[in-house]
Amino acid sequence: MKRTVDSWRTVLTVVSSLSILMAVAPPPSTSPCQELHRPRAAWSVGESPVNPFGVTGPEGQVTDLPAELRQYLDGLTRIMEAHEWDRLMEGADPEHRAIQMGELDQSQELYLLELIGLHTVDNDIEEGVGYLSRFPRLERIRKVELTTWELVSHGEWLQVDGVLTLDRGETRRLQLFITRVGDRYFLTGAVG
Repeated sequence: MKRTVDSWRTVLTVVSSLSILMAVAPPPSTSPCQELHRPRAAWSVGESPVNPFGVTGPEGQVTDLPAELRQYLDGLTRIMEAHEWDRLMEGADPEHRAIQMGELDQSQELYLLELIGLHTVDNDIEEGVGYLSRFPRLERIRKVELTTWELVSHGEWLQVDGVLTLDRGETRRLQLFITRVGDRYFLTGAVG
């Protein structure tokens, strides 16, 4: 019987200690889970753990980006419109490129298609007739228009969206993911 009484005393002591702690400690404003699942649009740049792009909000128009970043995007646009695919390949994140093309054995053309947001369901380019290059699908691109941007992956990547116009007038969605390493920008993407 003494053992039962001592057990109950221990339980009551623990319960009353917890009650005191709960009454004294204010509830947290957000739990870690709520923080992780907070919508991106609610982030302000000051709250974002990373902002290597110097942008002033979570999203906007490409024309509102800092001059250095606009110059980089203008260069990418010229490279794609001039079909300088080797230069575009050089502008890819070396680590991402090594995984996708080395470990996963993607072809150069498939890698570049995925890097610019193509080769997805309902957003692919069929091979062009009469194109005798290493990149017959990419050769169909005639015009690149970049329109909007959004910080993604907690501000570590900048997603830039736009439109590609192809040789027969069709259009496709363009989606670039840009990362910054030191003072250089690189195209990157998901692994797999």
